[in-house]
Amino acid sequence: MVRTDYDAGPAALAARLPAMPRPTPGVRVLNVRLPSGLYAELRATAEQQGVSLNQLAVALLAGSIGWRPGKPE
Repeated sequence: MVRTDYDAGPAALAARLPAMPRPTPGVRVLNVRLPSGLYAELRATAEQQGVSLNQLAVALLAGSIGWRPGKPE
């Protein structure tokens, strides 16, 4: 967790944050706050299935709305 003094302003905050990687074309990032119990369950499920937490989250989100690669947006 990054701890910062928000009163120092955005430039001071930006100077303390790690450099962001260059975006991959066609890929978007979504940061989500999760209850610790849900996170633990997702992490355990990903480990059991031998996939990353990201792969599991994408699969669960896509399945919940019926999305699949190549489907028109």
